[in-house]
Amino acid sequence: MSGGRARYVARVLGRLLAEQARARRKPGDGAEERARAVREAFQDLGPFYIKVGQLLSTRPDFVPPAVLEELATLHDRVSPAPFSDFEPVLAADLG
Repeated sequence: MSGGRARYVARVLGRLLAEQARARRKPGDGAEERARAVREAFQDLGPFYIKVGQLLSTRPDFVPPAVLEELATLHDRVSPAPFSDFEPVLAADLG
């Protein structure tokens, strides 16, 4: 992972942790809000992390129910990447 990418991942995860801490101080459960923040963080981090979120969405033994439900949306409700993002890779690999 390049230095720029590592900083970006650290920034997104730091923002997520800060949001989680703020949400816990609010009255009420807030589980849905925290779950949404987790899903958004995975989406912001890109395809690899979306795949991790999809995997976690199948683990009710490991993930709280609200997060499980929110991560399940990563299976069929993620915006597709623009073709221009991966066209050069396809052209290089397939000619």
